[in-house]
Amino acid sequence: MRKRFLCGILVSGLFVASCEKENNNPEIKQQQQTENPTLNPKAERKIKEIQTASTKYFYDDEIESEVSVTENYKTYFTYTNNQITNVAITKGNEQFYSSQISYEGKNILAKITEGEEEREVTFSLNDQANIIKKEYEQQDSLIVSEFGYNNEQQLTSNGNHKYHWDNENMIRMTNGKEITKYDYYETDNKNQFSPSFFLNDNWALGYFNYFKDSYPLNWGKPTKNLIKSIVKEENNAVKYSKSERDFEYVYNDGYISEIKEKRFLHYYSKQVKETNYADSDVEKINEIWNEVQETIEQIDNRIEKERTYQVLSNSSLGNVHQFVLVIRKHERANINGTDYVPYDEIEKYDFTYTLNGEEKTFTNLTKIHTASTANIQKAETTYKITYE
Repeated sequence: MRKRFLCGILVSGLFVASCEKENNNPEIKQQQQTENPTLNPKAERKIKEIQTASTKYFYDDEIESEVSVTENYKTYFTYTNNQITNVAITKGNEQFYSSQISYEGKNILAKITEGEEEREVTFSLNDQANIIKKEYEQQDSLIVSEFGYNNEQQLTSNGNHKYHWDNENMIRMTNGKEITKYDYYETDNKNQFSPSFFLNDNWALGYFNYFKDSYPLNWGKPTKNLIKSIVKEENNAVKYSKSERDFEYVYNDGYISEIKEKRFLHYYSKQVKETNYADSDVEKINEIWNEVQETIEQIDNRIEKERTYQVLSNSSLGNVHQFVLVIRKHERANINGTDYVPYDEIEKYDFTYTLNGEEKTFTNLTKIHTASTANIQKAETTYKITYE
């Protein structure tokens, strides 16, 4: 019995001494800093490479036809101790993005190079290893974003963006201006992809930007099912836009091997510039009046065919208000059955003058220039995923 006890003490002592020796080893310390047991693995299978082919469709005014441009990207992931430590992206044959990611306790540091720009982004984690804060410097200012989660560790807020969940899926995002709605397939989200950050309206590159910026990190509990479509809509006095994204998937052993992302955007915006002239600017008012009358004459004589006009006069107590609208509509075209209106301009002139016989004395002019743009963007992207 005594021999067994002494033997046990000797073995225990050797174990403690061995552990202390290992902890003093700088290589082991470096491994412990990189390895973070609180971080969750992305999925059972690790993505090694993604080949991306993105096609954008434009309407070319000069040839009055639809044209397309295709860009090719490759995204590479490097892992250390089951965590992504490097993201590298090439466009064509040139690298234009890289992110070196290091882990230390409840902090993550990403050193990012994008083109000629370099920046460092710091992320802070909660006890469940989800991102709660993102910080980086931009033009001598510190940009801070904070993220909130519910008791289920589902992402509920990102600044003024609020996320709403139902049946384990994110169904809606609001931010006071836009409403984004999410629809899902019945297929389980085995890859644990998150649709939270598909907010970038950069053509059909929702998954591309997600893999680049968000995929290496944890943003709460993933959705139960795979995203099928995302519709984002904004409607106010100066802007209307509706962005629709649809997703299709090809599977291999339950994991995604290919994604097809299609995006369609209908966009309308309006800019208004108002200029006022008083009676002290009478020479300028007379000059603008003569220009407007000349334009009206050219429209009447069909010399000017791209513009139309409307005139409305109102007299009261010797003052005359004459409203003139000059409208320029650029040519319409058609993309897949949908009208495309590149550009509209409206010049509104509100002249105020008094009459002495036929002589006009201008007292005021308000000129309002309205530029409205209607546009359609269409794009589609294919992602081919390779696993380790």
